[in-house]
Amino acid sequence: MQLNEILASFSDHIFLKYKSLVESTEIKCPESWAKNLNISLTNLKEACFEIEADLRIILARRKELIGKDEETGSPRLARSKIAGITTFRLARTHIIHMNPDCVRCNDERIIKGRSPCFVSNFNTEFAITCGLDFIGKSYLSIPSEIRTELIYTLTKRHMNQETLGMVFDTLQHIK
Repeated sequence: MQLNEILASFSDHIFLKYKSLVESTEIKCPESWAKNLNISLTNLKEACFEIEADLRIILARRKELIGKDEETGSPRLARSKIAGITTFRLARTHIIHMNPDCVRCNDERIIKGRSPCFVSNFNTEFAITCGLDFIGKSYLSIPSEIRTELIYTLTKRHMNQETLGMVFDTLQHIK
């Protein structure tokens, strides 16, 4: 398999993984009459193109610094780096959208001093889940306090693909 085919297969894998997460999760606002949230497959596809572009850039930039696959001779990135790039791009792309009634309801929750509705984190949670797939971990296998901190950092602080790659390196070793 050529490098272009390998990179395209990553993009396809991520698209299908995210889409299956959306389809298998009941994404419904618990307090709204307009129950369904909006999912943009166009934005998901754009994120997958960005992931593929990031992988191409890192391969071109690092060249001989990256190990090679013994069978194909193709460059081989660490799975944690792929996980970091994947999570970063998916988390930064607006794929899941709350309908106007959901936004109003969520705003009311915040004004009343309650925590935001759990649906507001779905996109970030799905992004993390897709990244974890590359290191052979499930979302629920990561301690909840680490998941919460990762969601907070991805949504409220600056984090890049490289830093996320190191986070996934560490998460690989959680038992």
